[in-house]
Amino acid sequence: MLQPFIENALEHAWCGDRIYIRVTGEQLEDKVVFQIIDDGVGMKSPHAQSLLEKDRNKQKGYGICNVHERIQLSFGEEYGVTIYSQLGIGTSITIIIPVQKKSGLSPKKSDFG
Repeated sequence: MLQPFIENALEHAWCGDRIYIRVTGEQLEDKVVFQIIDDGVGMKSPHAQSLLEKDRNKQKGYGICNVHERIQLSFGEEYGVTIYSQLGIGTSITIIIPVQKKSGLSPKKSDFG
């Protein structure tokens, strides 16, 4: 799920001799929030938003839109990807999914030796 965003930062945002990419994940109440933040070249807001659009005629790549669509199809429209970017400053991607609880099986003491 995170791979297309990191790949895009390396391919499109990196200009010069270095780029810093920070990946975080945390649970906030009943949601898991991932962020991928880079200090790359950034992009204009209309372009950033077009990466999430379903219009395949305007779209150059599919990875980001596919991740966003799959999250929303699986969990609902309140989940998915948001992109904030400023030209010359960098980009911040936020991915929100619901907390997934493991199935009702609890481990037995004997399962751990």
